[in-house]
Amino acid sequence: MRTIAAQYLSRLFEPDDTIALTLINKTTSEALQRIAVAFDIASDRWQNWLRFKNSRGFEIYCTMNTLAPTARNRNKADIQDIRHIYLDFDTDGTAALARLRLRSDLPPPNYIVNTSPGKFQIAWRVNNFTLLTAEQLLRALARDADADIAATDATRVLRLPGFYNHKYAPPFFVTLETIHTETATREAFPTLPDSELTCPALAPRFNVSTQASTSGDGSRSGEDWRTTLSRLRLGADPNIVIRDLAAARADKPKPLDYATRTVRRAQSLIQQTPTSLYTTHH
Repeated sequence: MRTIAAQYLSRLFEPDDTIALTLINKTTSEALQRIAVAFDIASDRWQNWLRFKNSRGFEIYCTMNTLAPTARNRNKADIQDIRHIYLDFDTDGTAALARLRLRSDLPPPNYIVNTSPGKFQIAWRVNNFTLLTAEQLLRALARDADADIAATDATRVLRLPGFYNHKYAPPFFVTLETIHTETATREAFPTLPDSELTCPALAPRFNVSTQASTSGDGSRSGEDWRTTLSRLRLGADPNIVIRDLAAARADKPKPLDYATRTVRRAQSLIQQTPTSLYTTHH
């Protein structure tokens, strides 16, 4: 019997599509990335390895769009085909999802992934999107539907169903609901304004407490660094991370300079990650 994750991957992608997995242990701050074809990742060998890593505290994420066969990373330049439009409901998710399912101006989503109590990720299978038009719709739709505005880039990784979310005690088992398997075009979605949000609205993405963090080096700058690394590793747009951090650190003499330096340092560190983290597991 195929696992939930294997079934989901076979519905999301063609067997020879190149995709990326990201595994993050938030306790140890260890991050792994693997790039391979969907057929291999859905195989028993890979699924057994993923279950093993999940049992050791790793969160399991997957890209929703395909990469070029030669890709060694999942930057925007590596995106080959836009396969999905998605939303991440992480605040008042049950009500937000209910509202979305009542809308007549949107096609019904293909998949609903319950990632934790009251939190959901939904995805539509799509075609005829470019990276530009996909991200325009992602941003606009996230704002319009009260979804997470950080989950609006085409390189985003979302949780794979069939694994445990270790942010909770006991860990939460991530489940999948498949609504249908039809594919939607851009014309099936409404035309929504795509204006940039202001920095203050983004500030909550970082810890704005004036108290020192109780983890790591105990400083607020240390918490900024850890949050920045985590968000970039999960595929967040660096420009959005810069705006978030600048808004959250208005106490700095030059918040934008501070945020830019922090994000650029984090990008440099991620790019220097050993090549072995971006190859398939043997």
